[in-house]
Amino acid sequence: MLKRRRARRGGAAMTVTVPAPVGGLNTRDSLNLMPATDAVRLDNWNPGISALSVREGYRPVASGIAAAPVATVAAFQAGTVHKMIAAAGGGLYEISGAPHALAQGFASDRWQTAAFNGRLGLVNGADAPRVFDGSEVAALAVAGEGLVPENLLGIMTHRSRSYFLARDSQDFWYSDVNALGGRLARFPLSRVGQFGGNLVCMGSWNVEGGSEVWGGGGIGEDLAVFCMSSGDIAVYRGDDPGSNWTLVGVFRAGAPVDVRGVARRGSDLLVLTSEGLISISRLVSEGSLTPNGLVSDKIRPTLVEAVGRHGANTGWQVLVHSRAGRTIVNVPLGGGRFEQYAMDTRTGAWARWTGIDAHCWGLFDENAHFGADAGTVHRMTGSTDAGAAIEGDVQTAFNAFGRRGALKRCICLRPVLRGRSEARIGLAAVADFQSVEAAPAATGFGPTTPGWDEADSAWEEWDDLPWEGGGGSTVAEWRAADGLGYALAARLTSSSTDDLEWETLSYQLETGRGLI
Repeated sequence: MLKRRRARRGGAAMTVTVPAPVGGLNTRDSLNLMPATDAVRLDNWNPGISALSVREGYRPVASGIAAAPVATVAAFQAGTVHKMIAAAGGGLYEISGAPHALAQGFASDRWQTAAFNGRLGLVNGADAPRVFDGSEVAALAVAGEGLVPENLLGIMTHRSRSYFLARDSQDFWYSDVNALGGRLARFPLSRVGQFGGNLVCMGSWNVEGGSEVWGGGGIGEDLAVFCMSSGDIAVYRGDDPGSNWTLVGVFRAGAPVDVRGVARRGSDLLVLTSEGLISISRLVSEGSLTPNGLVSDKIRPTLVEAVGRHGANTGWQVLVHSRAGRTIVNVPLGGGRFEQYAMDTRTGAWARWTGIDAHCWGLFDENAHFGADAGTVHRMTGSTDAGAAIEGDVQTAFNAFGRRGALKRCICLRPVLRGRSEARIGLAAVADFQSVEAAPAATGFGPTTPGWDEADSAWEEWDDLPWEGGGGSTVAEWRAADGLGYALAARLTSSSTDDLEWETLSYQLETGRGLI
């Protein structure tokens, strides 16, 4: 244990403890005004209610099914039959057991799917539609005046009908009641939108039946939502587009990004646009797009920039993983690289995920899966990335600790971490809204490492918090971290192969003579 040493300038040392940045990633607010519970950088740590935890890892569940990336992962469920299919290299494969080919020779691997009456419909905008019945893939019969089946790019089911959108078209197609495909009728959305554009994505949104307030409620009535490339979003009520449909309204938002940029979350519908991830229930209830309607408001500048830079790349997708309480936005960076922005649905806090090159996402048996290079499908599970350590990087918001006009020196930092084995942790202090360009070097942090590090400034005696027995243990170690400024932050890097949580962070600060 270190003994107390006198401060060289007669300054007094004090300890201030703050929560881990559970408010999540914040790229909206200025560094000077950001809440102390937020983070300037938050990579591969998920914010929770009272702590951060290192994101889940992944492991392969199928590999080598084709010499190409997997661009579709979809689930089939009918009664007790649960199967997962994947598309890669021009083929469709069943991968829930031993991988085997279902059909081959397709021009595109990017299929959109919808389940209907024990069958799974598939369209991709390049090949004739297909249907999977749980055992084999066959042609899905579709016909309509002026319809080119190979152009059908999107599919959904809504109020006992199947709906389709075509590539580069302002209209959608819909089936007879209780039919998947078959004879389709065309609905001309070009007569509704005020600003033109083509139909990009569509979804089914549930609201309280009979209510004039469209804030959601989860009972009663499903409304159909159609999103145009112009930013027009048309909302309809009724069960037959040919007879009893009523236009609820046409609302303005950002241009939708992709046919896969829409997902149901509870009774709400989320749409990824050039303005960020929006809530349809909030958009309609407020009549226009406001910060309250932007689910991604806290990271809006980041998502807007990402869409502007990478919007033409293939791989954009929104996935709602209800069991994990998480919403994931997949961002294709180009060159086979991807990143994700993940939101905790309990708190609305965001984080960035790196190291997951996911060409697509899907759910199977309530587990998140993603398609990767070389015909591989991974399941999100465990605490390593296919055996490799998960690398985390966090920079907290700047904090004046209630004394904005006082100069302070940080002489060391102590994170309180909880885990089951040793991790590698790097720590650095950051002063006055600057950034640490080089990540601090990570060293051992856990039961086998020394409890203290030497610092160059004043010390008080402190008691170590040792690792405890059992499944999860807590450790707190002071580490030297020099920083001088009016507002201070901390940067923490991590490398872990086991579960790890971050609960609080303590700063040891020196103030007093010479520091005013």
